[in-house]
Amino acid sequence: RNTQKDKKAKVKHFNNDELKQFLTYLDSLDNSKYKNYYDITLYKFLLATGCRINEALALSWSDIDLDNSVVHITKTLNYEMKLNSPKSGYRDIDIDKQTVTMMKRYQHKQTQEAWKLGRTETVVFSDFIHEYPNSRTLQSRLGTHFKRAGVTNIGFHGFRHTHASLL
Repeated sequence: RNTQKDKKAKVKHFNNDELKQFLTYLDSLDNSKYKNYYDITLYKFLLATGCRINEALALSWSDIDLDNSVVHITKTLNYEMKLNSPKSGYRDIDIDKQTVTMMKRYQHKQTQEAWKLGRTETVVFSDFIHEYPNSRTLQSRLGTHFKRAGVTNIGFHGFRHTHASLL
């Protein structure tokens, strides 16, 4: 009945080799450029937590307890860029020490970047322009990174599937 659907790849995620290749690529980027630092942190955060992209983009710094290594998922962004309750319900995600360290460094760098603009920032993955960043805008940047890394374009949701397969 649904022959087109059957032809599509079932679940998009990185295998171990592709994941290593992508992470090696991310580590090779010039992270002195804030845009690269932002992308690297976002992608590694999604891989480490298994969050949906719009759950991550809705996060405020108050949702992340870096002292206890926990991310509280309490909201998500809908297609109108408004906050909703998360699709999988409210939940807490434990994060490893490496991710905690990465997020502390990112928070410091974000604070410095915000000060340059005369602002303070409460949204974790803020673009400094809109109230919340748009995942569709970030999707094209992600596609460029996949192409440059020489890996399959698994999209943002593929990070969630990769996280699950690693578990």
